Amino acid sequence: MKEEMVLERTSPVGIDETLEKLRSAVEKANWVVSDVKPLHKSVKKNGGDDLRPVHIMQVCNAQHASELLRNDETRFASAYMPCTISVYEREDGSVGVATVNMAPVGEALGGVFREVMSVPVAAQMQGFLDAL
Repeated sequence: MKEEMVLERTSPVGIDETLEKLRSAVEKANWVVSDVKPLHKSVKKNGGDDLRPVHIMQVCNAQHASELLRNDETRFASAYMPCTISVYEREDGSVGVATVNMAPVGEALGGVFREVMSVPVAAQMQGFLDAL
C-alpha cells in the first residue's frame, strides 16, 4: 500500500544539497516553494523527541491550484495543498525524499481531480524526485 500512495527516493547527496536541488527543479518547472519547515525542530520545541532532521518543503503551482479551488464542488482539494515534499535523514545517515503519489488520489476522486492531480501534478512531482 505504501508503494502506491507514497513516492520515495534516496538522495545521493546530503540534506542541504537535496533541498537546493529540489528547489531548483521546482522553480524550473514554474512552481513555487512557499516554505521549508524543519519539522524535527518544531516537534522538539513542542515537547516531542529529539529527532533526526526532517524538512517539509511546501510547493505549489498556481494554475493547478486555481483549477481545483475556483468552485465550491472542488475547493475541498485545499486539504491536499500545498503539495509537500519531505526530506529526512535515516538512521543509517542516508537522505530520504518522499511525497504523496497524486496519481491514485486523483483517480480516486475522479473528474477535474483526475485531470489535474493524476496527470500534470503527479508527473511533475515525480519529476522533482527524479531531478535528484
